[in-house]
Amino acid sequence: MPILDTTQSKELVGQLITDVVLAVFAYVADEDWTERHELQRQGIEVAKAGGKHLGRPRVEYPENWEDCYGRWKGGVISAKEAMMLTGLKKDSFYRLVKKYEAEFKNTQEEMV
Repeated sequence: MPILDTTQSKELVGQLITDVVLAVFAYVADEDWTERHELQRQGIEVAKAGGKHLGRPRVEYPENWEDCYGRWKGGVISAKEAMMLTGLKKDSFYRLVKKYEAEFKNTQEEMV
């Protein structure tokens, strides 16, 4: 855009026009950003109100979880073998271990 080319004209009027045009562009970009984020926030609120799960799918216990967990805790198999048998990655496996042990602890406390 020739009006924004500051190398051609060093006069005050040219610089003023360039500054005004850039300020308008910056304002439009900022308003666009604000509007997009507001619409995104509204969409998230509607989805949550509708009960829709947002984000990554939750990891569930595999069918053979209790068997593999018991064998792993008993020292029969290694954690790596338990991960292979359950088809879980390292982080998911240990997250489920933590969740499972917390649930087990809660049930033990309820019995007492």
